[in-house]
Amino acid sequence: MGSKIRAGLAVGALGVVTLVLAVSGATAQQPSSHANGPATGHMSRRLGLAALPPQGDDGDDIERPPPTRPPTTTTTASPRVIQSLAVTTDSVVATATLRYTGSPSLVTVQWGDGTSTSRNPGDPTDSPFPDPWTPSDPPGVSVFTHAYTAPSDGTAFPVSVVAQIGAESQAAAAIITPRYRVTQSAVSLTPLHPCDLPTEPETEWRVDRHGGSFGDRAWEFDLDEPAAWVGDYPGGTHTPPDSVVTWDGTVAAAPEVGYLVTERDLIDDDLGEYTQIIDFDPLLGSRSVSLYYFDIDSPFHGESCGAQVLADIDVRLLTPGLGGGPITRQ
Repeated sequence: MGSKIRAGLAVGALGVVTLVLAVSGATAQQPSSHANGPATGHMSRRLGLAALPPQGDDGDDIERPPPTRPPTTTTTASPRVIQSLAVTTDSVVATATLRYTGSPSLVTVQWGDGTSTSRNPGDPTDSPFPDPWTPSDPPGVSVFTHAYTAPSDGTAFPVSVVAQIGAESQAAAAIITPRYRVTQSAVSLTPLHPCDLPTEPETEWRVDRHGGSFGDRAWEFDLDEPAAWVGDYPGGTHTPPDSVVTWDGTVAAAPEVGYLVTERDLIDDDLGEYTQIIDFDPLLGSRSVSLYYFDIDSPFHGESCGAQVLADIDVRLLTPGLGGGPITRQ
C-alpha cells in the first residue's frame, strides 16, 4: 500500500508553530478502529514546536525589516551673551565692567541697593544711561558707575551687583568702604587777655601741632598788644602760614591733631601747659572748632593770659569721578 505524506505549518494565537503531518493512503478508506475517530482514512499528528520565523506560501522564510529606533537628537545650548562682569570700588563709587557678545538692545545693571541703570549700547543717546556716562565704550563692553549712600556709621558694607541682558544675568559681589576727606583750614590765633606787663609793647607766641600723619610743626611770631594795655581785647589775630592739613581715610582710621599754645617770656612762659585736640572723625561733619587756652596757674583764671585758636573743618564723602559736597554731622 502506497502512501503520501504532506507537511504544513500552522501558527497558533500565542506564536506557537504546529507542524502538521498528514499521511494518506492511495486505496479506499479503511474503517476506523476508534469509535469516535475521524471519518476519513487520514492520520494526523500535531507537534508543538518553539516559535519559528513565519514562512511564505512556498515555505520560504519571510524577511522582516530591522527594528527601527527613534532618531538621536543633540541639543546644543546657545552660547551665552554675557561673557564676564567685573566690579571695582573706590570709596562709595562702584564701577561695573560688563563684557558681552552680539548686539543687545538693552543692558541693565542692578546695584543691590534698590537702584539700577540701563543702556542701549546701539543707541546710547536714547537710553537712561548713568551720570556720568562713558561714551567711549568699545564694542562688546559697557561700563557703568554708581555712587552708594554711606551708612550713618560710615562702616563698610557688602553689595551684590547683577548685570542682565535679556533672560541672562550674572552677579558679582563687592565691598563698599566709605572714605572721607577731612580738611582743616589754616588755624588762627587771637590773644584773649593781656599776657605781658604794660611796659611790653608786644607778646611772643608759639603754636605747636602734634599728631596725625601730618608731622609735627611749630610756628613762632610776635603780636602787638592793644594800643593801651588796659585797652580792648581780643588783640590782633595771626594766621600761621602752611597750617592747612587734609586727610583722606575711613572712619575707623580718623586721626586726632593736637595744638599747644605758649606765650613766651624771658623767665617764665605762660600757657603751654596742655594740648587741645581737633578730632578728624568724619562723622562729626563740617564745623568750626574753637580751642581756648588760659594760664591755669593764675589766680585770675579766665581773666589772665589767654588765647583762642580757630579752625574750620570741612568733611566730604569721597566719590571719585562724581564730585560731592560738604557733609553735615551724622
